[in-house]
Amino acid sequence: MIDVKQSKDNTTQPLWNSLEIAKLLASVMTPLLILIFGVLINSTISSQNRVVDQKTKIYEQVGGDLNDVHAYFTYVGGWKEFSPKEMLLKKRNLDKTIQVYRPYFSDRFYTQYKNFMYSVYEKRNIQEKKETRLISISDIRKERYVSSGKNWSPEWDDLFTGEQNDIEKIRTAYSTLVRDLAKELEIN
Repeated sequence: MIDVKQSKDNTTQPLWNSLEIAKLLASVMTPLLILIFGVLINSTISSQNRVVDQKTKIYEQVGGDLNDVHAYFTYVGGWKEFSPKEMLLKKRNLDKTIQVYRPYFSDRFYTQYKNFMYSVYEKRNIQEKKETRLISISDIRKERYVSSGKNWSPEWDDLFTGEQNDIEKIRTAYSTLVRDLAKELEIN
């Protein structure tokens, strides 16, 4: 049964006409829709922030070490501060980080990473079970390391291939790599 009310002219009218129902629905639905959209937008922003945080973490882990490797092999910046063992440790850490986050990177980036690393570190032959070596001559490195007041360990000489660095090749590979890293992490 529909509720009705008596009007002044003795006609009956429904208590709730469609306009009243529409006003009621609008007043209830508007805050509800705002709440739903607010939750969705907040969730999206939180998710994007987590992705940005993860990308920043990756960059922080590899950016500095990549720069140190570049500096060491092109004789710029603080290259004299690093021992050959430290440079091999940086390689291991970089390799591990790149492998852990491999799903975040494209095949192109991974190829650029290998190109850079192969321009400064000897490709390792797993069957020979030999330590990876630095593609460089040890003499100038030993001289500068010792002149900065540090002790050079004689076994470090064996960590070098004895080949002259191709500095231009290294710079090109590094520039391509860091440009691609910024694209991969969407930070440029």
